[in-house]
Amino acid sequence: MNLEGMRFRMIMTGVMAIAAVTSCHADPPKGFEEFRRGLLDNFNSFKSRILEHYNDFLAGEWHEYESLEADMRYTQPKPESMPSAVEIVAEEATDQQKEMLFSLGFSNPDFKAGLNPEDRRKTPESLEWLRNAVALYKASTPADSVKTDGNVEKVSRGDIMTCEGLVEDYDGEIFNFYGMKFALPRFDFSIRDSISQTVDYANQWTELSDADVASEVAPALANLQKVSGLSDYLLFEMMMAWLDQKFPQANDASKMSAAHYLLANMGFGVRIAMDKEGTPFMLLPFDEQVYGRTYFKMAKNYYVFSMPGKEQVKSIGLRTPQLPNNADLGKSLNLRMDGLTLPFKPYHYFFKYGNLKIEGDMNENVIPMLYRYPQMATGGFAASMISPEVREDVVRQIKRQLGDMDPLQAADKLLAMIQFGFPYATDDNFHGFEKPYFFEEILYYPKSDCEDRAVFYSYLVWNAFGIETDLIAYPYHEATAIRADNVWGGDAHYTEGDKKFYISDPTFVGAPTGQCMPQFMEVKPTIDLRYTKVADMDTIQSE
Repeated sequence: MNLEGMRFRMIMTGVMAIAAVTSCHADPPKGFEEFRRGLLDNFNSFKSRILEHYNDFLAGEWHEYESLEADMRYTQPKPESMPSAVEIVAEEATDQQKEMLFSLGFSNPDFKAGLNPEDRRKTPESLEWLRNAVALYKASTPADSVKTDGNVEKVSRGDIMTCEGLVEDYDGEIFNFYGMKFALPRFDFSIRDSISQTVDYANQWTELSDADVASEVAPALANLQKVSGLSDYLLFEMMMAWLDQKFPQANDASKMSAAHYLLANMGFGVRIAMDKEGTPFMLLPFDEQVYGRTYFKMAKNYYVFSMPGKEQVKSIGLRTPQLPNNADLGKSLNLRMDGLTLPFKPYHYFFKYGNLKIEGDMNENVIPMLYRYPQMATGGFAASMISPEVREDVVRQIKRQLGDMDPLQAADKLLAMIQFGFPYATDDNFHGFEKPYFFEEILYYPKSDCEDRAVFYSYLVWNAFGIETDLIAYPYHEATAIRADNVWGGDAHYTEGDKKFYISDPTFVGAPTGQCMPQFMEVKPTIDLRYTKVADMDTIQSE
């Protein structure tokens, strides 16, 4: 290994030490000051070795790379309308099947499944506010308060998210993040008004490093991420929102350079890049595969991100600093979440099918934040948690209404509710792009497609009825399979060891558990995620 490579390995070894401290998955400390002191002590002990020579790489050769075309989650288009099992089973249906197929309005083309009148008006056109990413990202200060009913805690929408949690007043730097008030302490540092050449990136890194900016700012950012529950990707977006509003006079390259410096000092193996016109980009590595986004394959897959709110690049050649082969020692970003803690703006959801209904309140503030979220595998969306309280409430309602039934019969009742009671539309038709939902999002949007229903249904079958469940993928379709010895509705199943899993598809309208779409009868699905019981412990296994 040459001297440059040895020096970089020494630098990145120190980075990983800080990464262990700043990881958003560690147990949060009792307070921000304790957190800051702990990270600062660790930072100072490695200060002479961590990233102090990174400016040399920025000042050196920038190599041009050609991007790779984005990977796509589906190889074929999804069906424009939900496939129907009615024609397949109607002639030979049992009375029990006919009751499920027809008794609650399926034959009526105007069946609306009990959606709120407000939801019926929520067409793609009326969701235009979600499409304007720049307006959302720099949204105006929210209203001071909102009124809620029922059991939802009354929280002022004007509350400020700080390193200590939600507060009413804060003497610091308040910035807007997707229409919510976030805040950081007042840090006295500056960045360049303009960056246009590679040497400018090196000089700004040196200036920020000489001012010891990371030792104060990095702990505050890491703790604000912890208390709000943001993923590593949302940390990046929050950081850019703060820098964008803290330094309005600076150009995009200067702000992106500052974010690169801070993320690197928090242990992330990110890279800075620019095109021939000098437009800056951040190259982000992720723990998960990302779909639908241009990337570069170096030591890892690096996905291309412009300034939040700017148009995504499709195919582009970029220059990025030449780094040693072991530059991938920095940690990748995590896209999964384990519960967002944000100022609350209530949205009342309501779905009804026959005598079965679910309704309640969720936090509408999460919706813009998740709208353009990077596409990971469906199992990643299913394994993520946006609101534990919302999920627990939905599970509680389902248990209350169906808990006295045989679990498999209860699962079929829930299956019918999702098939008939959740209107269908492909993402392309409704959103204009591929938009996988987290569990909570299906309660907000009036239309959903196959992976959204499968994520929702699989979670509820396991958590409400205790039936082991697989979230499964076909070439252009997502469904569910539940464990059973046998079922009355059909015999479409696969085996895993000594277990049978019967297809239970919330998008195959009118099909009970045990029936599979004809085109997939001979296709063995891929398991994206399994809700199972191992040694009397509930587990989630994500592929």
